[in-house]
Amino acid sequence: PKPYCRSQMVLMAGVSGGTLDSLWTILGDDSLSEAMGDPWVLQAKGSPRGVSSGKELGKAWPVEYDQDIKMWTAPSPFAPHDECIVRRSVSLMQDLFTSPDQFKYKETIGTRDGGIGAAFAAGVTLGLGAFATASYIPRSRNVLQNVLPKPGEGPSLETRKRGFFKNKYLAIGENGARAFGLVEGVQDPGYGETAKMLCETGLCLALDWKQHRTQEGGVLTPAVAIGLPLIT
Repeated sequence: PKPYCRSQMVLMAGVSGGTLDSLWTILGDDSLSEAMGDPWVLQAKGSPRGVSSGKELGKAWPVEYDQDIKMWTAPSPFAPHDECIVRRSVSLMQDLFTSPDQFKYKETIGTRDGGIGAAFAAGVTLGLGAFATASYIPRSRNVLQNVLPKPGEGPSLETRKRGFFKNKYLAIGENGARAFGLVEGVQDPGYGETAKMLCETGLCLALDWKQHRTQEGGVLTPAVAIGLPLIT
């Protein structure tokens, strides 16, 4: 089988004005918007490209039931950039893959099992679709910019304390072997947990450099620059 990995994220997070400002900047620049629409925009130079994101796992509908993890899923607003970063990691670690261009990765938002999970996934999909549509229309985008948090604004301390995230992963190797993974955080993903990740990455770069996967520089991802020391 072709190697692939898929991720289901469950989270509670506040809204960051800085993140929204980045979105408005991208939508206001045609060249940036076009680049963000390219699934392979971060691929290493000269590395092969695979099939498009939407076809990777045979996804036909935005709301689907994941038989392996037993939950309904909806599109993830983070997938456009997260998937590009994963693809860049793979393109820079081609020695680990017989056919790196065949590797596939798909990220979704997970809800829960049963009818409630299906309804919630449908609601998430409709909400994201409405927000995306309003964001692309200049007049409605101006309204959103006026009512949503601005750069420097974000969730309150209480909101950050209540936040969390849980990512479930299923990976299938070229030999058919299957592996499940879980990554979770107990604070707001965009503030509390991201701060921890940045600090841990800095410590790894400073203290564990002899164990890094590569000693070369460049525009790298954490998986390529550091590898296992970051998660062990």
